[in-house]
Amino acid sequence: MKRAIQLGTIAVFCLLLLGVAFQMVLKVVPEPTLLEKRALAPLPPLNSAYGVVSDKFLEGFTDYVNDNFGFRKIFIRLNNLIDVKILRTPSNRDVILGSDAMLFRQSDWIGVTNKHSALTDAQITAGAKRVRAFQDRLKLQGKEFLFVFAPNKGTIYLELLVAHKYLLNQNSERERWLLALQVSGVHFIDVKPLILAAKANRLLYYKGDHHWNRYASLLASQAMIDAFATRLNVPAPRFEVIGSRPDTWERAGGGSIDELLGVKAIRVNEEPIVQLTGPKLPRGVAFGDSFIRWLYLDQASEGFESVADLTKVGKFEVAVNRLDTKFVLVHLWEASSDELINSKVWDIGK
Repeated sequence: MKRAIQLGTIAVFCLLLLGVAFQMVLKVVPEPTLLEKRALAPLPPLNSAYGVVSDKFLEGFTDYVNDNFGFRKIFIRLNNLIDVKILRTPSNRDVILGSDAMLFRQSDWIGVTNKHSALTDAQITAGAKRVRAFQDRLKLQGKEFLFVFAPNKGTIYLELLVAHKYLLNQNSERERWLLALQVSGVHFIDVKPLILAAKANRLLYYKGDHHWNRYASLLASQAMIDAFATRLNVPAPRFEVIGSRPDTWERAGGGSIDELLGVKAIRVNEEPIVQLTGPKLPRGVAFGDSFIRWLYLDQASEGFESVADLTKVGKFEVAVNRLDTKFVLVHLWEASSDELINSKVWDIGK
């Protein structure tokens, strides 16, 4: 009996190894996609120059097997599910598990919301003056300027950061920047109070992602439209919500924090169906990070262009310098506030 059990155990083990090998080669069972911030090891070349029995080949082949063995992604996803759903421990240090199934990135918390800035008052003042100088150069060209922070998810849903909700740094970098911009005479709007006031009515940020959803971006967009219309002395077009539908971005696979955890959750979220009334604003341009992809300014202005990539200053400069560009928006996620010091965008037009 004991011998039979031993043989059976060996047989099961061998079958498992064969199954892993077959899956590695044939990919019979579909495996989930995983967000891995690295390239998986390739199969080393089989040629005489490389040498099949060389140490280099064996090392490369071992790396290849470790990264590509059969069912690897399923095993990783299962491990992540156990970590998150049962042990309530994030499988990625960049993630904070909040309450009510809300996920946060560390940058949502330490990136300004509770960041004790290393910047001196002199550095922030100098940065604000650069922004003001950029604004003045645009004004000489007949273009209006506006700066906006997109609030961190942790700033809006601080109460869901259970372990951190009593630790908010009231003298955050965000507040210091807004004060310096105000003193320097920079045109900006603070959409944080607007979004905080609306969050009791509906979800305003994606639960499995760090971005705001389309309801929050609609609120922010209308505030920006109103501000530009006032500065341009033209009527402000207005958005009316006439219905809702399933959020197309989230249903298509959105959810960067879910992906960081290696857990793809099925989430239900809605986006507004909107109708624009009134004449459109003249042509404008926006520069910033990925948050501007959610804005509605493209529907409210003629020939609007957005550059949602902080490295593409040159592309933004070309758009700004067009003669028919009448308003310019720079829009940053709070966690990207260092761009107020580092970005070359403020040197455009010198």
